[in-house]
Amino acid sequence: MGKRARAMLLAGLLLAGACSTGSGDDSVVGSRGTTGTTSAAGGSPTETAAGATSTVPAGDPHTTASVGDPSNGSTSTPAPGAGPGPTGGSPPIPLVPVGQLAPYLLRSGNGDRIVVELRAQSGAEPTAATMDHLVRLLRDASGKEVLVDGPDAIGGSGEAWTAGSLSALADRSAQLPQGGRQVVLRLLFLHGTFEGDSGVLGVAVRGDVAALFSDQVAAAAGLLVAPAVVEDAVSVHELGHLLGLVDLVLGTGRGDPEHPGHSRNRRSVMYWAVESDAISQLLGGGIPNEFDTEDRADLATIRRG
Repeated sequence: MGKRARAMLLAGLLLAGACSTGSGDDSVVGSRGTTGTTSAAGGSPTETAAGATSTVPAGDPHTTASVGDPSNGSTSTPAPGAGPGPTGGSPPIPLVPVGQLAPYLLRSGNGDRIVVELRAQSGAEPTAATMDHLVRLLRDASGKEVLVDGPDAIGGSGEAWTAGSLSALADRSAQLPQGGRQVVLRLLFLHGTFEGDSGVLGVAVRGDVAALFSDQVAAAAGLLVAPAVVEDAVSVHELGHLLGLVDLVLGTGRGDPEHPGHSRNRRSVMYWAVESDAISQLLGGGIPNEFDTEDRADLATIRRG
């Protein structure tokens, strides 16, 4: 990995695996593969397993609530754990690879709301602007109510996280059931690295789980780019993976064959790399942080089914 200089590479990690939902026992079976990693300038996308693809992307002011029953904004929550069964509404939602939760998130008949479970280590919390942006994008893409549970604190310090440890952490800190009236996304904001690679800014490791690494986000900020700007762009990028972009659900052929799950458009938030040097910021209009026209068209297609 070269020194940080002009670009950060953006990506997300996928779990390539099937899901068993019989008897309410959700388990991932199969092998894992990457959909990308976010790296510092001078490097190339890091492939940590076979079957790689990666993706990256930025709200109206809204009221976020720490919710137990998101229908009323209550601050009470069920007992921790990923296992509580849904009550009412749609049938249970299985654990699925990255991108495969998109139909549940976007289509009617799979609950009437999306809840973002936000968990963060001390000092790694996202800005309110980042969360406002993610809520607005989810609301626009799905037409559903979107609520935020958190941020709730996660103990511990930085470590070399893996896909397995991130999924396990999301499950341990989960308080809301998946399915029924709601579809739940579990977002982690942490110190440390992904598999020891200080160039990775964020990953999506399961259909409902993504993580950002705050120390690496801060280190990737350039002369004209504040850490909050990088955080916003990477957060949107990982959300794009969870929503099935690019070609993780549809077979449009617009994805980058060398960087699966990413757009070939350099000005797309789903491009595999983001230029963060001063010249590119002045001439290019800043880091992309919105889904482009093609992304929005794909999201509408997934939503229609």
